[in-house]
Amino acid sequence: MAYMRRVSKLFLETPKYFRLSLCATSHGWVNLSPFYYSSIDFTLHRTEQIGNSTYVLSIKQDKSILQVNILPKICLTHCRILEERIRRALSFDFSINDFIKYSSKLSKEINSAVLKGYSYFLRSFTPFEDAVKTLITTNCSWGYTKNISHSLCLHLGKKAFDDTYSFPSLKRLKDLTEIDFRRLGLGYRSNYLVSLCHNFLLSKSTPQNWLGFGNYASAHFSFLCGSFEQVPVDREVCRYLKIPYNSQSFVKVNSLYSDWGPYKFLAYKIERRLRKENWIGF
Repeated sequence: MAYMRRVSKLFLETPKYFRLSLCATSHGWVNLSPFYYSSIDFTLHRTEQIGNSTYVLSIKQDKSILQVNILPKICLTHCRILEERIRRALSFDFSINDFIKYSSKLSKEINSAVLKGYSYFLRSFTPFEDAVKTLITTNCSWGYTKNISHSLCLHLGKKAFDDTYSFPSLKRLKDLTEIDFRRLGLGYRSNYLVSLCHNFLLSKSTPQNWLGFGNYASAHFSFLCGSFEQVPVDREVCRYLKIPYNSQSFVKVNSLYSDWGPYKFLAYKIERRLRKENWIGF
């Protein structure tokens, strides 16, 4: 109870049509550490490190206001950093009006979903975390991805007062070696992660030139940075669309949504959610 007396509260006005419950469950990121979402009280939880401090967050929506409880009490400087990260994670920067125009012309069903809040996607608190998590989704099972994300937090993240852990920062990972990452189970991706850290340190933000980032990973990371022009194609996408998973699948899938221009991925993903075939992993 001592921590309850040192709680900070942050209140943020949400964008138009935003719904936290839909954003949190938009794709598999919600089931990767350090995120946790409760469908009982519709609260998104996360442990986050800023500097040498670690905070436990609970995020809940009340109409057009987002309430963030922060434990322990946070200083103003860290609060501003945290606010920026929350806005990124919940896609508050997404400019929805243009997509509304697209959907109104191409699909009444999708347009209706947009107006209900289906256009906002959960992202990590930093682009670096999104890149690392994208890397550990390639050529593997979802169980592997969850285990590695948890392992990175547990062994390299910073522990909070409630025994949860943050996702490790670039500062924490940048000096680690391939051998260090192999010990955590990353296998051949260990060298890719070393290279990824190097690219972020040099501000090389074009995923097409990163080791381990092919068509799928590049498109997936681009979507997490706010570009929806390409559908990230994996076996699950091909299964849903009932097309072969091969070297031509990336082109084939994206051609199916060509009318949607810069919003191909949004159209594809919202379509799946409306058909109740949205896979988010458990």
